[in-house]
Amino acid sequence: MRKSDAIFRAVVSFCLLLILAGGGYLFYHYALLPRKLQAENARYAALYVRAQETPALSPEPLPEQTVPPTWEPVISPAPETPTPETTAEPETPAPVQQVAEDARRLDYGNVADQKLGTAGPDTYISAAITPPPPQESFRDLLTLNPDTAGYLALGEEIRLPVVWRQGDNETYLTHNFEGEESDAGCLFLDGAGRIYPRDDCLYVYGHNMKNGAMFGRLSEMSTVAGLKRYSPVTFDTLYENDVYVPFACLQLTASLSDGDYFEIRRFDLTEDSFGDFVAQLKARSLLDIPIDAVYGDKLLMLVTCNYGIGDGRFAVALRALRTDETAENAMRLVELAVEK
Repeated sequence: MRKSDAIFRAVVSFCLLLILAGGGYLFYHYALLPRKLQAENARYAALYVRAQETPALSPEPLPEQTVPPTWEPVISPAPETPTPETTAEPETPAPVQQVAEDARRLDYGNVADQKLGTAGPDTYISAAITPPPPQESFRDLLTLNPDTAGYLALGEEIRLPVVWRQGDNETYLTHNFEGEESDAGCLFLDGAGRIYPRDDCLYVYGHNMKNGAMFGRLSEMSTVAGLKRYSPVTFDTLYENDVYVPFACLQLTASLSDGDYFEIRRFDLTEDSFGDFVAQLKARSLLDIPIDAVYGDKLLMLVTCNYGIGDGRFAVALRALRTDETAENAMRLVELAVEK
């Protein structure tokens, strides 16, 4: 065999190996992996049964008595003359230790200090804010993963549990809901955020998987058709259930050096900063959506990667329905959205 023929065969064999490897990769990521993820999602959905109403965050008041109690007169004997006793001096209460006010994001239950009524001008009492028990609907998901923080539903395609770890925005980029290593990761809340007491804006992150997993379909909401398809959005946390409607969808850069950089992570907002934040989101929105958001509304931001620009992000900004709104009425406004 000539040397040139051997080289030719080696090159052909190498190309065939590359083709087989590429085919195997594509088959796994676009055929096997989506089926596996769909099966996992169906299992998680079966473990979560949404409560019809949000449970109250405070105890129910005691029922009033309908029949007033009756009292029988009691004749007591004349009181005896008390024997004088020496009254002990009252003990001086120990000073209350002051607590540092840097407990901004310890965990769901110990996230802030409250200044309570005091007995004296120099006494400071700090009390942790204790969350209510998680909703019963999350019992099975919490058993499977104690990091469970919520459940998100967009249309029929995206129905997934959401996790949270204090100060950690890395773990669930590479691990699935059950803690196994996975390129698809898992949907997770910003590690600097909190669901009780609730931040003004909650942030949910997920990979933009090309096979459609996780937030692989989220960018479809950049079109009017996609906005209608995936709205309204339901996001239940351990403590409350809410339905959200979108008011802005935007492309962003995460590069601080980019002149068009815009910081969307705003956890605590004043009345002025809330209005300014919403105005900036609507000004940058790819669609003109006739949904307003005012101070006091609960905001939700869904964020994923945007491969169209360097270090890009795609985000959908939503607000919760108000008590005097219905999903049907809000959707009539969403359907009036137009491209800018």
